[in-house]
Amino acid sequence: MYLICIPSRDEERTIGVLLWKIREVMTEMGRDFHVFVLDDGSRDGTGELLDRYRQVMPLTILCNDEPLGYGPALEKLLRAAAAFSSYPKRDAIVTMQADFTEHPEDLRAMAKTFEGGADVVQGEVAGASGAVVERPSPSRAARLARWLGRIILGPGAEHLQGFRAFRVVVVRKALDSVGARPLIRTDGWAANAELARALLPHARRVEAIPCERRHDIRTRPSRFRFLRTLRQILRLRALTPALALALLSVWPGAARAQTVNSSPRNSLLVLDTLAAETHRVANIPFGPGEELHYRLRASVLGGGEARMRIGDPEEVNGFATWPVTWEIRGSALGFGMNDTLSSWLDPETLVSRRFRKSQRSGKRIRFYDFHPEQRLVHRLDHDTTWAMPTALPLDDLAFLYFVRAMPLRVGETHTLNRYFKDEGNPVVLEVLRKDEIEVPAGTFRTTVVRPILPENDLFGEGSDAEVHISDDERRLVVYMRADMGFLYPELEMFLESVVPATPPGDPGR
Repeated sequence: MYLICIPSRDEERTIGVLLWKIREVMTEMGRDFHVFVLDDGSRDGTGELLDRYRQVMPLTILCNDEPLGYGPALEKLLRAAAAFSSYPKRDAIVTMQADFTEHPEDLRAMAKTFEGGADVVQGEVAGASGAVVERPSPSRAARLARWLGRIILGPGAEHLQGFRAFRVVVVRKALDSVGARPLIRTDGWAANAELARALLPHARRVEAIPCERRHDIRTRPSRFRFLRTLRQILRLRALTPALALALLSVWPGAARAQTVNSSPRNSLLVLDTLAAETHRVANIPFGPGEELHYRLRASVLGGGEARMRIGDPEEVNGFATWPVTWEIRGSALGFGMNDTLSSWLDPETLVSRRFRKSQRSGKRIRFYDFHPEQRLVHRLDHDTTWAMPTALPLDDLAFLYFVRAMPLRVGETHTLNRYFKDEGNPVVLEVLRKDEIEVPAGTFRTTVVRPILPENDLFGEGSDAEVHISDDERRLVVYMRADMGFLYPELEMFLESVVPATPPGDPGR
């Protein structure tokens, strides 16, 4: 069933036509539906009009004597629809505007995509060619607000767009997570962005559809207010309003655009430099060109070699990265091990932007692209997308390099919810002791840590793993011990040799 939620205030001239068109489209599609309309303190004839439609279609009317505002009204509708559903894993909640800005004909594409397995379907105001389908053209202020929304909150489907479908179970999980607290605290267009940010982490698959937006049917003046919307979307990203000046300077329509490289990707980089300062990692002790070679010992009957290497910088989805690989080659009891982990790290934050895991000589491969700005992960080998529980994702290998850059004090336990899958959290790092260890590469004073990564082959709970990190400025992984399971009861890595990173500024870097 499709539960269609429409907040309405003084929409007497459009709400009736909209409801009739929804009824026509859903009936032609042969889909069960129920419409929820919240009359948010209307002073025109909206209430009387809605009463007449209750007789001819499945309609629930909620009323407020005084206007709550778009955000609170939308949340009230979501709570009512979520409680109404008897099949939360099957039913969808659709949000629409009452002023006919979004056309009910687009419900056809939305239903097809939802029934194809998406948990969230978002409308994008663009045609098949990528051209904007919006009539008439919106105001300059509205276009600027949407552009800022994409820059501040990340690229992808329009954050301020209100035409969306959510699987009911996703809505219920989000509501359960906040309890009695409000799910939506903002108003106006920003409420749509806040709703998406609250619900997307609970969705496994997110899709977008092209849709048309019409401004020529609405008969009342626009209620859009640029400065209020800007303040609210800045607040969603926990930024200060002062960042608006930096953003405006790179807007394509601004007066300075001729002298500033103002592509959306470059603008996003400008924003992240300003906004994510607290997530930048200082004094990273490694860099491109570094190679660490290891001798392996697998229990008492096996061995092999391993290599950890940082390659030349590569671009991933428009962002600079350091490609890191960890190759493990070994055997025990006649069984071979040929595994490779690859991670593409952001050189400033050490956030992972791509991860590839190849096991059993390439017979089992998992390949992921991470989009931290959207909190989305795309599994390339399965072509599926879902929401990440973090905007600062780490994968199995990225975590090891992140630990090398962390300040480590004996006795501390770090708990991080930064693994890119829900079931892989929390990641725990116990700082055990100081030690001195001799390996083929020499004798090192080290800090010994125990990483615990749920669902991880090497560092899972109960593996009793240990990693020795050198106390010098290089923070090398000198020795590692982990439990690999039945065939490799204990895997040890001993550092044999080091190729240092290429110095910054070197032409080869």
